[in-house]
Parts: sequence; structure tokens; C-alpha cells
Amino acid sequence: MLRLQNIGLTQGAVTDLQAWQAIVDGMPTFPGQVTEAKRQFKLKNTRSNPAFQVVRSALTQMHGELIRCAYCEDSVADEVEHIYPKDLYPERVFVWENYTYACGPCNGPKSNRFAIFLATDGSEVDISPPKRKPQGWIPARPPKGDALLIDPRNENPLDFLWLDLGASCRIDPKMGLSRRATRRAEYPHFVLNGPFAAERANDHGFWQSLSPADIRNRKKMAKNRCTGRRTPVKARLWNDQSGLGAQFGWRRF
Repeated sequence: MLRLQNIGLTQGAVTDLQAWQAIVDGMPTFPGQVTEAKRQFKLKNTRSNPAFQVVRSALTQMHGELIRCAYCEDSVADEVEHIYPKDLYPERVFVWENYTYACGPCNGPKSNRFAIFLATDGSEVDISPPKRKPQGWIPARPPKGDALLIDPRNENPLDFLWLDLGASCRIDPKMGLSRRATRRAEYPHFVLNGPFAAERANDHGFWQSLSPADIRNRKKMAKNRCTGRRTPVKARLWNDQSGLGAQFGWRRF
């Protein structure tokens, strides 16, 4: 996961987001807020909307030159992702601090999956809405609690995770964490060790075999290849400041 350095939006974009959030918050019932949140976000999250042009520009700066996914750090990301899902937290649908960039292979599995530690007793509860909603299903406001999912806008994933390059190339919990912190590190396994774990291992072995001159040449080739689609496997490097690749001195270009 990337650690994202927050930057601000223009005052015009902030005003627009607040106005749209007020529309959602003004709905008299929670199911109405969820419905309106999804409707408004679909209407407003377009590349022609000036406010979301500012949002996307800011996210692009935060996610680096190659616009890495906040979760897997691997695929080129172009989807505005809600860290707290709008189906559960419509009051955050237009909150700037709730946005990040994610790639499709991560955003799909993550979707509305969400779990919390209950404020009442600290127990872990999965509050994800059903994927296939039965007829007559009505969304209910989730109980109060703290999220299991690490928030890359407000937390440093490197406090929870490390990348095992000894054998598996899996992203695993750091040693010495509390039980609660370990569960938080384990929770995003469906994105961290999902679509690209095998490719991550292949990439590491490939880059370890290159000479410094080979790396410089491939940096130049990779820049020319990155056109908004996924970077070719052998043209990928990890982020040297924000991501888990920092553990091993991997550099991005």
C-alpha cells in the first residue's frame, strides 16, 4: 500500500464537494442518503466536471508519475475510490479525504467490503452489504467503530506491513504488532496478495538480475510505454518513498 502525502484542493472544488455532500446529507432517511450518494457521485464524477478535474489532478500528484494504485502499488490506477464505501458511509461520498486512486483489479474485490472494531466492545464485525441484495433489502446505518482497513490518506501502511522477498513476495503483517494492529495488516489481503503477487515475485527476480546500465535503459523505455494502460511487467519498478518497495531500495522512474 502507498503512503499518500495529502495536498489541498482549490476553494472552488471544495465548495462544490461540500454543496453536493449537503444534498446527500439532506435526505431524511439512511436508505435515501445511500441512494442519493450513488446517484450524485455517478453524475458528478466525470472527466468534464471542473471539480473532479481538480480532484483527479490532485490524486495524480499524490500517486506519483506512473499513478500507482494505492492498494497494490502495481497497476496504473484511474478509478476514484472511496476508502469508506459510499454504500455504508454516504456522509463521506464527497469528502476529499475519503478519495484515493485504485486500479480495477483492486477496486473490484475491495468494492463495498468493510469491517470495523465495534466501539462498544472492540469486537471485529464485517459490515459489508450483501453482493446479491435480496428483494426488499434495505440498507441500514452501520454501527460505530474503527475501520480495519488501513487508510492510506491518514496512516502509514509501513507501520503495519512488510514485503517478504525471501520466498513468497507476499505483503504480510510486521512482527511485533499488537493483535488489533495485526488484524488490520491482515485485512486487505484480498488486494495486497491478490491479482499481482506472482508477478511481483517475477519482477523482483528480474530486476535483481539487471546491471545498473540495463536499469537506466529500461527506465527510458518504460516512460515511453506508459500511456494510461498497465505498465508492461518488466517495465515496472516500485515507489522508493511511499511504498513497500522502500524496504529494499527499489526505485521508481
